[in-house]
Amino acid sequence: MGRPPYVTDRNDTTDRSAGIKLTYEGIAGTPHLAVLKIMNHNIDGDKIGDRFSSMQRDGFTYDLSVGYDFMRAKGKLTPFIGITRDDRDGEAQDNNGAYIKFVDFMSLSNGTLMSSISIDYKKNIPKRTLSSTKHVKMSSLEHSQVTAG
Repeated sequence: MGRPPYVTDRNDTTDRSAGIKLTYEGIAGTPHLAVLKIMNHNIDGDKIGDRFSSMQRDGFTYDLSVGYDFMRAKGKLTPFIGITRDDRDGEAQDNNGAYIKFVDFMSLSNGTLMSSISIDYKKNIPKRTLSSTKHVKMSSLEHSQVTAG
């Protein structure tokens, strides 16, 4: 009997990531903005990636979004629409995606409140081989709030 296809001990797994984020605000004197993020992932101690080449997670993530700043008396609301591309060595995390995100900055007497909500869609893009399988759809809903004081 072979080893199971799952790994529960991930204590030694480390994602050493480095990236760059470029933001261009006030495009042509308007409240439009564009954001480009590029992240390089180097997974150390990736036991599942060592067992199965399709599960390797080293690679790059690309994210491009555009937004519009709606200024308010005590802050701003910025809706974004964006696309993502995960280009990894294994096909398990090779994804194309899109999202809609709303970020709200509000000035308070004791600091700033930042809230965001996004709806994300990712579609797995398997490597093209003669024996490739159908695409797998994944989606998520995310909400977070951060208070800075």
